[in-house]
Amino acid sequence: MANSGIISCLAALFVFMLELQVLFACQCGMPKHPQTSFCESDYVIKVKIIEKTKFKDPDYVEPTDDALYPSFDNIWGGMDEYVPEAHKIKYIAYVEKVYKGEQYATRKTKIEIETSASSGICGITYLKEGERYLIGGVLDDDTKEFTIALCNTWIEKFEDVTKSQRQGIKRFYKKYCTQCAIETGDIFFPPGVPAKMKRICGYPPFNRPENDCEKNFSACVRQVDGSCGWMKNKNYKQCVKARKDQKKKQRRGKF
Repeated sequence: MANSGIISCLAALFVFMLELQVLFACQCGMPKHPQTSFCESDYVIKVKIIEKTKFKDPDYVEPTDDALYPSFDNIWGGMDEYVPEAHKIKYIAYVEKVYKGEQYATRKTKIEIETSASSGICGITYLKEGERYLIGGVLDDDTKEFTIALCNTWIEKFEDVTKSQRQGIKRFYKKYCTQCAIETGDIFFPPGVPAKMKRICGYPPFNRPENDCEKNFSACVRQVDGSCGWMKNKNYKQCVKARKDQKKKQRRGKF
């Protein structure tokens, strides 16, 4: 009975440590503008999710050192279910459009996409069967298979992709990948810097979704003077004005 109690305590501690690992493991950097995500991706495709299955990763190797990892095989049916690294999710997706990476994906074909079964280690677990998504990601370096993860994959429900973003995907993002860069925060250039050397657009990433004018309505493109700046279409101008007006109201409310 005493041994059983000790093993139960160790098992509970083991699960608690795994939960802590999951809690702190997946920490991504600053939010990215869709143009940056497009440029950094090997492929950008529109897909419909046909099937979603969870499976045990055949490459997962269970710990064998009993001194560090006691045998829990008879407790709760084994510990594999509690080890995030032990499982993956496989999505079967039908490719409807290919915007980038034609050498990797073909329209009107099915592909397999894999991810971790735990969002705590950056798995993308929320895609639903029957839904359409825009996915931009990088291929596995070794296998060249489609793998997705929270920090290096651009995923949007396709119905949420704005008209300006769709135009960017088709016309502007790719064209300016090598000509203009997008950096987080405000960008200031010293006096006298030639316009053609101003090749960076500043992106404020912490606006509310409805106030993210750069993400929703614009792209970083070459201006008439040769510098890079945000494309100032009608929707972008209206959004920026509304954002400024909102900030003014917030300042007045503080006094």
